[in-house]
Amino acid sequence: MSETAKRTCRRNSWLAALVAGGLVAAMLMAVAHHGFFRALVIGAVISVLLGVFLVWAFCKGDTAAAVHVEPARPAPLPASTPVVAAPEPLKAAAMPEVAPAEAVAI
Repeated sequence: MSETAKRTCRRNSWLAALVAGGLVAAMLMAVAHHGFFRALVIGAVISVLLGVFLVWAFCKGDTAAAVHVEPARPAPLPASTPVVAAPEPLKAAAMPEVAPAEAVAI
């Protein structure tokens, strides 16, 4: 991400946070009947927190330039290690035949 793009991203993030904080303040005054100063303070807090979050979330560096790391592979076994075959799978035990229960008339 170029420096100009980073500045634009930060500016847009803070503008969006400012608009959101203003909407929160307006809604607090109109719907929740808070006073002007209380709504202004809560809107300012929302603006700052949202602005910091948006800059952190969206205005990072170029993700395509990140270093690609290959997954770790286990080291091969030394030649002196014996290879053990897998055990035979267990066979299901035969279930005895059960006669159906006779109906009892009451």
